[in-house]
Amino acid sequence: MAQIILQINDDDFRRIIREEISAINTKSDNDSPKHSIRYLTRSETAAFIHVSKVTLAKYQRLGILVPKKIGGRVLYDYDNIIECIKSKQFRKTNSFKYSS
Repeated sequence: MAQIILQINDDDFRRIIREEISAINTKSDNDSPKHSIRYLTRSETAAFIHVSKVTLAKYQRLGILVPKKIGGRVLYDYDNIIECIKSKQFRKTNSFKYSS
């Protein structure tokens, strides 16, 4: 194996390193999916939004959080939960009235 010795100044060395790091980051961004879907169980969802499972069931009944059944399990889409939090949909249900 032949050895090659190069003499470069500090600025060129830094530029080369930046270009290589940028190429590695670009390659890893293209290889990985842009958006990964994450699901939470009922217990995880209730704990995440700080409500009881009964309140979570109320949100489901009102159509605020719609779960998906995957493999016989009821799961909630994390992005949907975050969207509901940002749009403050949970606060709209505080005035829930019971009929007697």
